[in-house]
Amino acid sequence: MESATPAGEAILWSDFAVKRTLESQQTTLHQAVAQGEEFVTLLGSVGNLLKSSEEDAKFDAVRNAVQKLVDARHRLDVHHNALSQLRYQPTGETTDFTALLSTKTNQINETIAYDVNLDPLLAQFDQEAGAAAPEDDIIDDEIAIAGTSTQQVSRNERCPISAKPILELEDPVVDHMNFVYDKACILQIIGKKESIKCPVAGTMHNVTAAELKPAKKVIAERKKLARLGGKHANKQVNAGEVLELVD
Repeated sequence: MESATPAGEAILWSDFAVKRTLESQQTTLHQAVAQGEEFVTLLGSVGNLLKSSEEDAKFDAVRNAVQKLVDARHRLDVHHNALSQLRYQPTGETTDFTALLSTKTNQINETIAYDVNLDPLLAQFDQEAGAAAPEDDIIDDEIAIAGTSTQQVSRNERCPISAKPILELEDPVVDHMNFVYDKACILQIIGKKESIKCPVAGTMHNVTAAELKPAKKVIAERKKLARLGGKHANKQVNAGEVLELVD
């Protein structure tokens, strides 16, 4: 690949410092994303207090700030993804990393239909900031759950390997782009490889065994449905549907 950088400033992929820098950047991004998720959880508690106090203007200001933070988190995820792809495409030729990273980022964005209002992290804030009574305290004989959707907990409704609905997975794990898999299945495919291309159709990012973590939102959603009615515990409820549990 010809370099677009001035003579003497081009960088070789074979330079060890390149890989080390990319790995350092990825670690930093992982930490930033994790901190952002923790901060949103804290702001959810703040939002709950404001909502309970009927301070709507302040609540809206906090939610707008969270929305910007969630959007920034998504852009960090995309940047992390682009860096991952750069790491696994070494060549002995000089490279314009700025241009290549920009191209990779644009390619990833084109494959992702992202809407910040549908981001699971923003949905988590809204849930934690709500002033509704805990589910265990609900005593109505008839309970309606409107708009419950796997889109709130994951970007895929089924494991791309086992084809099982994510709410039926015994041991669900999630990658850095919020795709959920059956742990045993994804680890079997990764095997001893450093990474694999995400098995979800239309995606471009890589998945590593090290980045996988328990899909806590899926597990929490499954427990919530189990509390509301055992016979619905392992059934997915699509957006817009209403699940009525009648005593």
